[in-house]
Amino acid sequence: MPESSGNESDRCAAVEFHVAAQRCLAQFAGWTAATWRVEGANVHRVLQLWANYAATARQLPRREVPRLDSDFALADQLAVLSHDLEAALRGVPIGVSAGIYAAATTEARQLLAS
Repeated sequence: MPESSGNESDRCAAVEFHVAAQRCLAQFAGWTAATWRVEGANVHRVLQLWANYAATARQLPRREVPRLDSDFALADQLAVLSHDLEAALRGVPIGVSAGIYAAATTEARQLLAS
């Protein structure tokens, strides 16, 4: 589970994001190659947003998330970037991380709905 040094709102938002990211991974496990061809661009878009949030939280320049040859790799990238975002937000001032987590959670839930 994610750690948060902030207030209760930050901790709740961190848990909601973690659960949403894990649900995405569970859903992706059942995707076929055809589903990945249709949804891969949406997943990659969300990965880029999460990477941007992490870079902003660390006050680093944004970098492009590479699109690998196999869309099946997107699930691994999502797992890595969700952990990276959680780690980046540990150092963000109280109250700020809740907003970022909320946006990232909304994006994850939109993936689940697609």
